[in-house]
Amino acid sequence: MNKSGVLKIYKNTGAAQFSLINCRRDDRGFVIKEGAVLVEVAKCNGKDTNGNILADWQNKLNLAINITDICNLMDEYDTRKHKIYHKFKGVTKSLQFVPGQGKYEGTYMLQVQVEDSRVTVPLTNGEYNMIMRLLIATAAPKLIGWE
Repeated sequence: MNKSGVLKIYKNTGAAQFSLINCRRDDRGFVIKEGAVLVEVAKCNGKDTNGNILADWQNKLNLAINITDICNLMDEYDTRKHKIYHKFKGVTKSLQFVPGQGKYEGTYMLQVQVEDSRVTVPLTNGEYNMIMRLLIATAAPKLIGWE
């Protein structure tokens, strides 16, 4: 089975990784569990000797986006849905893309929160659009087994 690559975005304040978790199929090929997109974020704490940004992946936050979440993120008419909430086994997680305002208009902040811990990753308009396009055009069909 082929493994999907990881979309990585590193900024001075935070880093994000997006990975595809494929759907599971039974021995006859039927989908028995939908897939997800795993979003992992970590605060960044400086640079190494080569100038590469160092992320604190030991203390990362994560959230899995399912097909319903992708539909909510794509809803153009109800921007309140652009925030994803998950509560599982007493743990509350959220993810949202916050549009920049004023001189930051056209950019976004990816915010992932797990309980009281939050990581924010700045995104350019291009990075935001790439994430959305990958979610809808590439990830969504694989999550439900339509590849």
